[in-house]
Amino acid sequence: VDRALDLERSSSAEAMKAYALALADFGEALRRWPGHPDAWLGRGRAHLNIARFRRREAQDPAEALKAALADFSEGVRIAATYSEAWEGRGSVRMEMSRQAGRTGADPEPIVRAALADFEEAVRRNPSDSHALLGRATARGNLGEFAFAHGRDAVPDFRAAIADFDASIVLKPDGAEARALRAAVRSNLAKLRMRDDPAEAEELFRSAVADFTESGRLDPARADTWVDLAVTRLNWSQLVVSRGEDPVPSLQAAIEAASTALAKDCRLSRALQVRAGAHEELAKLFAHRPDEARL
Repeated sequence: VDRALDLERSSSAEAMKAYALALADFGEALRRWPGHPDAWLGRGRAHLNIARFRRREAQDPAEALKAALADFSEGVRIAATYSEAWEGRGSVRMEMSRQAGRTGADPEPIVRAALADFEEAVRRNPSDSHALLGRATARGNLGEFAFAHGRDAVPDFRAAIADFDASIVLKPDGAEARALRAAVRSNLAKLRMRDDPAEAEELFRSAVADFTESGRLDPARADTWVDLAVTRLNWSQLVVSRGEDPVPSLQAAIEAASTALAKDCRLSRALQVRAGAHEELAKLFAHRPDEARL
């Protein structure tokens, strides 16, 4: 089991090979000790990471996700006191919700099931930073669903931010938590621009700070810079509504999108955001030709 756990934690470029070895070891461990909860959870985690790897490689992760869900569910059955079991199953369901969205199925019920798992994990262990991060992510997704269906998304976004805060207190060097918190802050800022511009301003400012710190903690994560560019672009709308100059915000959006593309030239969303910022600048400079600096 120890060797399998070491392999399960592997994050090298040879992940698939390492996870295949991990699955073999976990399988042998379970053949010998079928009641060993760590082996069930370890194999579930390996299946989950294989599913994520396949998704990133544009392969079908459904089989690995099904296996991961079965393993974590067995872990919940035999070790219900383990917060890791509930957190793991919630993480599988969140990954399943992403897959559902891609296939046209409704992801919201899956996210709600994941939220219930994360709730139980936090109840079992309030200091489980991974469970808090999972619950925050689920709540943020539910806020997006609420907004898309014309419901009040603010409570879900606020609850998500509170969970991100708690997770970051427990794990201050978590780049993912800061990037996700920044995205929720940016979404909430867009909702608050009309009713409370001052709050929206602070939320945008905090989101930029979070994205910047996340980028420092994990420089290779290109998506962070795309999301920063989107936030800068949205912030420029608030600046315009106050009668102020949006040029610095738009230029900052272009810079962030360019940084994302330098890290990963395949990011079509970064190109779209940069194009949008350039278009807004062009409109401004068309009315102020003496200030054109494209």
